[in-house]
Amino acid sequence: MMRIDRLCLHDGLGELRAAAFAGHRPAALFAQPLEDTGRARLGQVFAARLGADAPEPGGWFVKLANGEEAFLRKRPEGLTEGGAFNAEIASEARRGKLARVRPAASRADRPSAALDLWRARLPGADTLEFETGREALADIEAAFDEALSPSLTLPGGGRLTLTRTPALTAIDIDTAGRRAAGPAGARARTVNLTAIEEAARQLSLRGLGGLVVIDCLAPLPRALGRELKSVFLTHFRALSARPAEALAPSPFGLMEISLAWGETPLDELFLDASGAPTPRFDLLTGLRRLETEAVARPADRLTLALPAPAHDLYAAPGAPYADRIASRYGARVSVTVSGRQSIEVY
Repeated sequence: MMRIDRLCLHDGLGELRAAAFAGHRPAALFAQPLEDTGRARLGQVFAARLGADAPEPGGWFVKLANGEEAFLRKRPEGLTEGGAFNAEIASEARRGKLARVRPAASRADRPSAALDLWRARLPGADTLEFETGREALADIEAAFDEALSPSLTLPGGGRLTLTRTPALTAIDIDTAGRRAAGPAGARARTVNLTAIEEAARQLSLRGLGGLVVIDCLAPLPRALGRELKSVFLTHFRALSARPAEALAPSPFGLMEISLAWGETPLDELFLDASGAPTPRFDLLTGLRRLETEAVARPADRLTLALPAPAHDLYAAPGAPYADRIASRYGARVSVTVSGRQSIEVY
């Protein structure tokens, strides 16, 4: 069974990033771009005020002390519109959805650091120290690349493809390129067990929740279906504290899973709805390349050229990136608009 046994951390020019590993495989990621430092994060507690009834049954809008709006399902007894209370972030905002809160017993004097809360939620990670340095950074880079890819190669061959829709996440198991001998039932069992274990890791790694449907391979006798359900829940719970439920595959081979939402899904931080990189993605990618060059060439003057939308984000009023660059590298680094609309460091 997978278990988290290693943590890596990098405080970069544009973001704070961390990765948790189970063996050599990434299992959970943390990302906090500089402009997101004040955003409501999972587990933080804020002073809040109850707003008007939400436009759907059983919920209310809430105004958090940091200025964000959130959604409360169960109103504390006696609390009326405009009333103050402490609100804990139960799930972060995601595309089309406000952050969801619940009443908190603790006071909201100062929200806890998001990184500390993330680490505390990782099963078995409380005794682990963060690794830093060049090797840790390389492993973090590879982990984020994997988490933003729509598919991955399964151990032994074949592919697992994850596709998000407004209603659910669909996971397809493809055996193309996999060499296996023996009866069809034995082959299906081996591939399904491998894919289910990988699916649990990927759902944790990417921060995906809600309804998940996995298209399993036939034949699927009942005993194997029960085994697949058990394997998924065991592996997911070893990597994530989020509540999870699963059903054995249906007669059509579809395994249904329900996961509680927690952090904002990783792809929503950096990709648009079509899966294309956002200006934020380009900006942070450019800053990472700039940092690499600045460390490797400590005496050189350097220029980072960004596509116009990414540069607009960099130069926006109140954006923190210029100050961060100046504090680390002084005047020897400048940032400009790329004439080729690409990311360049020279």
